[in-house]
Amino acid sequence: MRERSGIVLDPHSAVGWLGLREVAAGRDDVTGIVLGTAHPAKFREEVEPVIGEPVALPARLAECLERPDRSVRIAADLNALRAVLGEAGPAS
Repeated sequence: MRERSGIVLDPHSAVGWLGLREVAAGRDDVTGIVLGTAHPAKFREEVEPVIGEPVALPARLAECLERPDRSVRIAADLNALRAVLGEAGPAS
């Protein structure tokens, strides 16, 4: 796709593009749309070696990557999830 359009896709969207291309190969009755799920810069470590050049990091994505992670480890339990979400109480 990059050779024809100059568009670089993220890995997940690239798989969608390849699937559409395979389904449509040699057929005139197929029209398709592939929606990009992320900016390729989010996956720079994977994308750059494939395309052989750096992927520019948009300012907004750079800002997001500078923020601290906000994850909370919880037990694999519905009540633990409810407690984190502020809906503590017995499971129904």
